[in-house]
Amino acid sequence: MTQRVSIKNLKDITPAKHVVRAIHNSDCRTPIIFIEEDEDPFVSVSYMAAKQDSAVWGFDLAVNKSKQNIMDYIDVSVNNGDWVYLTNCDAVDETFFRDVTRFIYHLKPDPKHYPRRELFRCVFCVQKAFDLNGPAEKPFPLLLLQISIIARTVSGNPKWTRILPANADLYAEAQSKRQRRRSQGRDSDSESDIDTEYPISGKLFYRAIELDNDYVCSQRYTEKQILEKAIREDDVQTIQEQGKGMKVDLDAELCEGMTPLQLACVLEHTESVRALLELNADPNRPRSTDGRPPLFMSIDDVKLAEALVDGGADLFAKYEGFRADSHPDTAPDVAAYLRKERIRV
Repeated sequence: MTQRVSIKNLKDITPAKHVVRAIHNSDCRTPIIFIEEDEDPFVSVSYMAAKQDSAVWGFDLAVNKSKQNIMDYIDVSVNNGDWVYLTNCDAVDETFFRDVTRFIYHLKPDPKHYPRRELFRCVFCVQKAFDLNGPAEKPFPLLLLQISIIARTVSGNPKWTRILPANADLYAEAQSKRQRRRSQGRDSDSESDIDTEYPISGKLFYRAIELDNDYVCSQRYTEKQILEKAIREDDVQTIQEQGKGMKVDLDAELCEGMTPLQLACVLEHTESVRALLELNADPNRPRSTDGRPPLFMSIDDVKLAEALVDGGADLFAKYEGFRADSHPDTAPDVAAYLRKERIRV
């Protein structure tokens, strides 16, 4: 059952510190995970939402397990700046959240049409704590955990956790920042000093706002902007025109640390991927922000995986210690296809 939550008397509520901290350090593209055995965050979340005139739509996954119902509310809430609150998330397996994760990860601003989008939050609650970096099975997909904040309260003090990058260089950089913040007497997990030109945790929402403003305000697109726009709109004809004219280097970064092919993979635009591969785009070049090769970006789409394999993707390449057919993020049908192709090689 879906329930809209509203709080009329805000002055009698003191929100939990770990809830306030998590929400203040997140944006609309940051899933927030709470552990209910620490403290029920429901009232605090509702309070924080009410402060910005946002509705809270609650789902109990022990009762309502309709993915489409949840996605419909998220789709509407994103544009209205409302919040979606999911409880008993450990009542379903991690594959349940694939669509939600992909939707949030690909979220882009549209300040012209949806000015409240940046206020959106998606909250996930589980009953019991789990080891974020341990080998045990986790209730969420790895990608969701990589972009989320896990907020807890320990002896009354707020604490939060994020997965650090697997890549050795990125891990060292992240650890260095944490140590520098501690030495300055600051919160070691705060990302208030994040370098927008070197986004350790992936593409940043506010970088996307700048990109959107460039499109709105610019009198003349650059060649890179034309190609990026074509990929986002799956405009194969324009992609072919840009590639054949050698107007843009297809193996150079186009936006947000990604090459044109990587962007097409992230957007799951299979026809754009095929067009770029026909233009000799590198099917194995890893993304600069996290070292993920394109084949590991086709985790849910067999057709996209087929296009990459046809284009020469390396079936034996590894990311985070796994081949694509055994990576925990890869959907079962995609993994089965990749395994079959690898055995045939």
